[in-house]
Amino acid sequence: MNGKARATRWRERQVADGGKPIGVTLTAQAAQALESLQSVRRWSQREAISLALEFAAGHPEFLSTRNAPPLSMDACEFDSTSRRIEDLEQRIEQVEAMLARKKEEEQQADPENDAREAKAALIAFTAKQMLEHGERMSRVQLYGLARQHNMPVPPTQHEYNVFISYHMDMIRDMMRRLRERTH
Repeated sequence: MNGKARATRWRERQVADGGKPIGVTLTAQAAQALESLQSVRRWSQREAISLALEFAAGHPEFLSTRNAPPLSMDACEFDSTSRRIEDLEQRIEQVEAMLARKKEEEQQADPENDAREAKAALIAFTAKQMLEHGERMSRVQLYGLARQHNMPVPPTQHEYNVFISYHMDMIRDMMRRLRERTH
């Protein structure tokens, strides 16, 4: 009697705290799940059922509609896995976007390197043209050819002439190396 009175008092306290006493008959699958939870987690029937209901209330995406069959654990695992995959895909997109921004910033942040590359390309082009057409080729012709080939030339003929004069030693060295490769 003492055990029964203690359980009765405990139930009364639960009801007083907002709990609701219910009688439940479980399906075979639900009974098996309850037994599994009790053995693995060491939960009482009340704790297992209460926690399952609290979980279901907190995750309405796991609840099925009236006419649909209830979700199995496989469906829950699939849903969880698909959410993880979506999350990983979003993270990958964010990392790719960050890398693209960083690459763009690096390209914009290095105008000196671009200028060096443009200078080297123009010197190489001029050396090849002078080797092919002779060193006495008109600079006006060189300037026109460079513009036709979309080379990075200075905006005016005068600036191009100054560039050629300033870098003539490098152009001649490159012409010599090109001649050596062909012979």
